[in-house]
Amino acid sequence: MAISDYSLRRPVTILVALAAVLVLGAVSITRLKLDFLPKVDWPFVGVQLPYPNAVPAQVEREIARPVEEVLATLGDVRSLRSYSDRDGAFVGVEFDFGRDIDVLRLEVKERLEQVRPLLPADLEDYFIFTFNTTDIPVMEGRISAPGRDLAGSYELLERRIIAPLQRIEGVGRVVVDGVSPKDVTIYLLLDRIVAHGVDVGRLFATLNASNLDLSLGRVQDGRQRVSVRSLGQFRSVEEIRQLPIGPGIRLADVAEVVYAEPAPNYYRHIDGEPAIAFEIRKASGANIVEVSRRVHAEIERFKRDPTLAGIDVMVWFDQGENIQGSLKDLLMSGLVGSLLAVGILLVFLRRLLTTLIAAIAIPVSVIATCAFLFLTHRSLNILTMMGLMLAVGMLVDNGIVVLEAIYRRHEKGEAQRAAAAAGTREVAMAVIASTATSVIVFAPIVLTKNTEITLWLSEVGVSL
Repeated sequence: MAISDYSLRRPVTILVALAAVLVLGAVSITRLKLDFLPKVDWPFVGVQLPYPNAVPAQVEREIARPVEEVLATLGDVRSLRSYSDRDGAFVGVEFDFGRDIDVLRLEVKERLEQVRPLLPADLEDYFIFTFNTTDIPVMEGRISAPGRDLAGSYELLERRIIAPLQRIEGVGRVVVDGVSPKDVTIYLLLDRIVAHGVDVGRLFATLNASNLDLSLGRVQDGRQRVSVRSLGQFRSVEEIRQLPIGPGIRLADVAEVVYAEPAPNYYRHIDGEPAIAFEIRKASGANIVEVSRRVHAEIERFKRDPTLAGIDVMVWFDQGENIQGSLKDLLMSGLVGSLLAVGILLVFLRRLLTTLIAAIAIPVSVIATCAFLFLTHRSLNILTMMGLMLAVGMLVDNGIVVLEAIYRRHEKGEAQRAAAAAGTREVAMAVIASTATSVIVFAPIVLTKNTEITLWLSEVGVSL
């Protein structure tokens, strides 16, 4: 039995099913995540190998080159590059699309453990990171104050701006660049080291061994059990200066100990004023638009905080606004296109009831697709919206063909039910063939190897 025949025989069942789809779709629209782009794992793995205070040529020879050679043995490597400087090395590997990024991370870690014995013994650790479209910052901006350099105001910014932003629901991380907390820097004085005959290697070992808090276990005396700890961390800058490093020699005798903010090696400016950069990244699964709204509300509160008087927080990139603007433009284009299609149908068909049938089918199909996107844990983004617009066009085309076939048979004297069944069967093959010509465009997504293009087209095809 054809679908059209079943629909004619069971109208109540079809109406109930249609109502269920509409209710499910209406609920899904309110909960559907909004994204700028779908989540796509980029086939790239980066390895950061910190090695401070080194010579770039040495870093390239002893760190970057061995790591490059071992990572080159991985399969499906598209490109491999490295960068070496006085603070360490970075090695990036790009693979062919279609590889599981989690498996790639494990393979890279295994290769690094294989080459670890060949790397310098004082290379403490390395960091592996990957990238996907959800890692794009939700918001980026600048913090500045006219006539004032905020580089020395870390505690104020941390307490009044950074921490409140970090506590916002949906915010995963707030990254600040251009301001850092105070730390202790020890500048060794070469002439004094030579004059006192200090062994620099032993000096470093003494510093490392003198700044530790250790748990020494538990001591039991009868029924009493006491936990014992050795408190060896420095408690003040003066304690560091007075650290004994030799017979009658203190650290202050051969070095200058400074407790201050690290000096920045580059600067940012807004309108000629020094500025601090900040990025806000969302937590996994958070709605970007909702996070953006909450952050803007918090920024408005900053303007009323008297402790932040004279400090401006400016947002120059907001992914939430971009998403809303892009989706709004696409939605308006779809609405205008749908209204024009309905108007043209009414002009040519000159039948109000027939035109209304086609007009009602457009929002119903869009709502049903939103339910599908929600149930499959997808998001409404630019690509899925493009697929919806294409689907609306095909829906109108097919609807016109079927309606015209039914109306033509009805004009010849056939009853409404018989005309609907016969007219639908008459053009069924033509409608299927017409739809298949559009569907076949997305066949390479299924039949060919994953590439950058097919990853994006798959999102369009899902909603189509």
